[in-house]
Formats: sequence, structure tokens, C-alpha cells
Amino acid sequence: MVSRSPVPYKSGHDKTKDIFTDAFLWNMPEDDIEQYVKPIWETMHTLLIEHTPLNYGIRGKNLIPGPSVNKVFHLRPHANKGKDNGNENDRTVMPNGEIITKQGFWLDRRYIAKIAATRTLLH
Repeated sequence: MVSRSPVPYKSGHDKTKDIFTDAFLWNMPEDDIEQYVKPIWETMHTLLIEHTPLNYGIRGKNLIPGPSVNKVFHLRPHANKGKDNGNENDRTVMPNGEIITKQGFWLDRRYIAKIAATRTLLH
């Protein structure tokens, strides 16, 4: 979906004034999957299978691939209200017994913006 919205992250943004303008269909190129997505998925898979401590929340030692790993694909906390607010439903127990905030795979917003800017929209 493509929408027209003035600075959506600005304080005081009124979501009711956003306007849906168009949509397009897209598949990630195989090269991007191989170069950016697969290595992150394989890293997480290996860490989980080997029960490696993730050191979640420890600056400089956290093994969960974040946005600095590549500019396309990474993991982010996936908790209620966008942060670990102490809600038990926002945490999960890893195979090694470590308790972390649930995580989700994300595409980088700049990557998505670049795709949206170069696509032919459906009218």
C-alpha cells in the first residue's frame, strides 16, 4: 500500500488524515534473499539449534542481528506497544532457557521506501 502522509513519525501526527493512494504487488529479488535474508535466518537458526546464549539486552554482546547488520533485513523486538513493558505475553523462553522479548523479522524502512519509489502503481 502507498499512502500520502505528512511526516508520519512527527509528534502529534493525526493518522485519520492519512490518505491511501495506491498499491502494488512485489516479490523480493532472489539476489536480495540470498545476500540479505538467508544469512540472517541461518544465523538465528544456528543460534537456536545450538542453544547459544543470545545475551539479549547486553550492549555490544547481543547476538540477535539488528539493523546495523545489513540495510535490508533484521530482527526487532515484537512486543505490545513496541517495547518490553514487563508484560509476560511480550516475552518468550529460548531453547537455552534465556528469556527475551519476542522478536520479529523486519525489512528496513529505507529498503521499502526505495522499492515503493521505483514501482509502477496499480490504478
